Amino acid sequence: MKAACTPPLEHCPERSFSVADFHQFGQRNAFGYRFPQLDAALERKGCDPAHCCVAKGRVLECAIRPGLCLVLSDIDVLQPYQSTSQVHSEFAVCFLLQGQADVRLHTREEQILRLQPSLAMSAQYGEGAAISGLHAAGQRLRSVSVALTDAHALQEDSALAACAHLAACHTSRPQVRAWRTSTHVRQIVSGLLQPPWHGPLQKLYMEGATLQLLACGLGHWVQGQAQGQGPDLPATAARAGGSPTARDMRRLEQVRALLHEQPEQAHSLHALARLACMSVSTLGLKFAQAYGCSVFQYLRKRRLELAREQLQQGISVAQAAASAGYRHPASFSAAFRAHFGHSPTAACKRAWVDSLPCRT
Repeated sequence: MKAACTPPLEHCPERSFSVADFHQFGQRNAFGYRFPQLDAALERKGCDPAHCCVAKGRVLECAIRPGLCLVLSDIDVLQPYQSTSQVHSEFAVCFLLQGQADVRLHTREEQILRLQPSLAMSAQYGEGAAISGLHAAGQRLRSVSVALTDAHALQEDSALAACAHLAACHTSRPQVRAWRTSTHVRQIVSGLLQPPWHGPLQKLYMEGATLQLLACGLGHWVQGQAQGQGPDLPATAARAGGSPTARDMRRLEQVRALLHEQPEQAHSLHALARLACMSVSTLGLKFAQAYGCSVFQYLRKRRLELAREQLQQGISVAQAAASAGYRHPASFSAAFRAHFGHSPTAACKRAWVDSLPCRT
């Protein structure tokens, strides 16, 4: 269960974490976990690994705002484990204060980045390629992760919605980018693990520090994408058994047509995968190959394009926001501006000016 940011991590009791605990965490955060050495050893003995201890320490999950998650971790790794992203996440930033992890972007090149205390990692997950992290045993891991997790929840907060759209606008495929942390950033990260206050002040401090780290991670992401600088792992078109076949393309076109014709519906990857007669992962991979963007990036763009058409026809911003699936006009306005470079109100004004009769 995600906790409010009290008590601070240092006041949480130390505990042992089993394989089952890791799997429960993975279900909440859309990650899969493997324990290569443990799985092989217990399989030979015919034992259930669920209750085997794989780490000891403290982990705290904090729901900072709707759609904005903070995870604080201070653990001793007893068994090596691999975590793999399973579902699309809008954007995430990870910081290590102690320990290291090998991050792999699963493309044809199988590129690897070693994350360590001097580096932070900004990542946009997606259906086009999985991202995994390998954590060696015998080390202490002290880490802080900040993630924009839920596109629907982000609609409640115009600033966070704009951040998610800004990240998406700078790439149409999953990518990870490493960047060197400054002393100031490391101090912010340390402050989250050991906040100076308690109670309401601590909650305010944690929210402010989390937003600062998100801004730093997104700033380095945008700058790196624009300039092509810094160590990064660019994702290439993911291959799952080669390019989509003619039959694949017919099925993918059914999915694309449904998104195009019914963008107002609450589509899910599982339902779309059933329509395409594919697994969720295969649909994500082949859709990205065929159309150059993820399923939900296509849906987001289609909703915004439809909203612009409706604005030009004279409906209000509030009506366009509701039609595009946004609960709050402010969130819609932020997303609209990030995508088109101008506000919905400006689109209305342009339509009004264009409707005026020409003077001769």
